[in-house]
Amino acid sequence: MAEANAQELQSTYHGAATFGPHAPMTLSQASYLMTLCEETNEVLDDSLSQAEAAELIYQLELATGRAEQSLPWREQ
Repeated sequence: MAEANAQELQSTYHGAATFGPHAPMTLSQASYLMTLCEETNEVLDDSLSQAEAAELIYQLELATGRAEQSLPWREQ
């Protein structure tokens, strides 16, 4: 199952070839989000932009206790 998911992700996301807040999330983001979503029983929206994926990663890291408590660019 993990191999099928990895192959599906690779066919959908091409890394950071296109970059920016509206560009599709990268393969790395999608892969990490799959892991976080499995841990939190969330459903991964595969149409997220890079910016949306980054924000969701942060939120899910908070939910799983993976996020650092104070990140300089985040207001507490």
